[in-house]
Amino acid sequence: RDSGVLLENVNTMFAASFFLTRIVMYTAGIVHLYIFSMSELKSLSSPEVSGVPLSALGITCGCMLLGWLLNLYWGSKILRKVARGRTNVTVKSTE
Repeated sequence: RDSGVLLENVNTMFAASFFLTRIVMYTAGIVHLYIFSMSELKSLSSPEVSGVPLSALGITCGCMLLGWLLNLYWGSKILRKVARGRTNVTVKSTE
């Protein structure tokens, strides 16, 4: 139940989908936010124009960065587990 080829394949697919969505796409969103949307961020930093308090903007951007760091942390743990599992796969006999 805790090992086998099917479980390893499911773990690999989970790791691949996690990596694609949480690492690649989230990183692309963060890069887009801070490079291509810098003018929008600067306009939001003026509360009289946007109505958004600067503290709320800072908290929002900070939480997005912390989420990105958390995704990198969990992603590295998942990839290590999958890599370690791939070398230790044992096929159960049906005897």
